[in-house]
Amino acid sequence: MVDTAALGAVAFTSVRVQVPPPALATRVAPPSHHPMRPLLLLAALAVAGCATTAVPAGPPDATAERPSDGLLTRPDLQALVDLQVRRDGAALAQALTNPDSLVRARAAFALGSVQDPAAVPALRALLDDPVPAVRADAAFAIGQSADTTAGVALAVTLRREATPAVLAEVLDALGKVGGLPDLGVVLAADLPAALEPARALALARFGMRGVVSDAWAAWLGSHLQDPDPAVRRAAAYGFTRSPMPAWAGQTDAIRAAFDALPGDPARADLARALQTLDEPADIPRLADALATDPDWRTRVSAARALAEADGVEARGALARAVDDPNPHVAQTAAALFADAGPTPDALDLARAVLADDDRPWPVQAALLPVLAPAQPALVLVWADRQTDPFAQAAALRALGSTDDGAALTRLFTDAR
Repeated sequence: MVDTAALGAVAFTSVRVQVPPPALATRVAPPSHHPMRPLLLLAALAVAGCATTAVPAGPPDATAERPSDGLLTRPDLQALVDLQVRRDGAALAQALTNPDSLVRARAAFALGSVQDPAAVPALRALLDDPVPAVRADAAFAIGQSADTTAGVALAVTLRREATPAVLAEVLDALGKVGGLPDLGVVLAADLPAALEPARALALARFGMRGVVSDAWAAWLGSHLQDPDPAVRRAAAYGFTRSPMPAWAGQTDAIRAAFDALPGDPARADLARALQTLDEPADIPRLADALATDPDWRTRVSAARALAEADGVEARGALARAVDDPNPHVAQTAAALFADAGPTPDALDLARAVLADDDRPWPVQAALLPVLAPAQPALVLVWADRQTDPFAQAAALRALGSTDDGAALTRLFTDAR
């Protein structure tokens, strides 16, 4: 029989994982009630380890290993995981007073996914625990609670805490639940240099919730070219996830950093900030980044920004990017180019790309919606050449936009 508690521990309690918004947790999301959820989580983590995506998503990487506490050899700790799976917040809250610090820490960690509002007062008390690991897990759980009243306790802890690992969790939690006064505390905190990335990411989290100020925007703008790449990335990320009026005064800093950081991961986020600004003056710098930036993620972001711009220069840059050697960039550019509809230049490009057998089929498929309404026969011929069922499915989806008899016959035939 499978030990689901042990498997669950491996799947969602042994690592801290950054995930994309809206969860934005440094550890994994709450488990469901399904008894096989731990197995599904294992599979999901395995897939996540090898999958690729054309859309850079989520905050700057802050993955960290959770210190081992003997979970797989201790039945009492495994019992806490069972309570976590059952989402029994009351029982986990009782374990917060256990004399064993490993039990207290594991219970606090579990409450981070259970998110029981009734447990927050007990978690706040653990911010004074003599064991750093317990304090860190308590701060994590409070951050996951969405209880904005907990910001004061976290801010007090930030001022007096000395352990870097705990400070990192407190900063993260403040970014998730802190209010405007707590934002001021984070900005003013005297932190070691190693924790500046954590501060920057916390400020980004404040921005996501609309908790912003002029000082917040100025801090992010002044750190876009920070010597620490993690600080640069988090600062840029903060602008892309926050309301534009809050940082409109930092546009010069954004443009200066974008121009100064070719190849830097922060540039992908800066391109998204330029997309939000939607200024014609930024088209040349975005077109240059799409053509020359060494990082494919920045080229994808530049393509998306250009797709919202008007003019021949933006459209020409997208057309050229269809030849990009990176398939993510080429496919994105093709799809964005096709979004404008069957214009003459789009039809010419689509015909040329479909005739080139050396092109990856996803790049060709991105242009099928342009051809299908006017030249469905070309789409049918292309579909007949494909062996990948996903390529064939892309052709069938495109053919749904035409009432051509041969296309409809193909759709009905394949539907059966």
